[in-house]
Amino acid sequence: MNRYRFEFEELLRVKQQTEDHIKNGLSRERKILEVIESDLENAKKEKQSESSKILDQLAKLQIADLKNFYLYQNKMDDVISISSKKAILQRTKVERIRDRLMAVAKERRMLEKMKEKQLESHKEQMISEEQNESDEIANFKFFLKQGNYEEEVRE
Repeated sequence: MNRYRFEFEELLRVKQQTEDHIKNGLSRERKILEVIESDLENAKKEKQSESSKILDQLAKLQIADLKNFYLYQNKMDDVISISSKKAILQRTKVERIRDRLMAVAKERRMLEKMKEKQLESHKEQMISEEQNESDEIANFKFFLKQGNYEEEVRE
């Protein structure tokens, strides 16, 4: 009885390793995206908080304070703009990795289905071969008995 061996087992193993590697990379990139989005959200909240403080103190402020506030607002706008661009780029990167992961996972599933079908076919073939062997043994035993019966009849 020959043992079943999937001819693309090595390719399947490589696909699984590739998928695992991509999953790890995706996880890393998602964490980076979370940090970027958190920084963006914090910058927006800080800008809003400072704006509220300035508006509350507007009557008491000096021109120098307003100038500093204006510079601060411009700086925060730049930080928010840069963080927004980073977030967009990181989302795009995460999406590309997710697409790659889906493609590799699809290829791996296809290979696994092929392996299952071939294994089932192999099992059916083994059962058929075993049945043929059993039939041959039964026929052989039957013919042996027939041969002995004929010898008894001749005597």
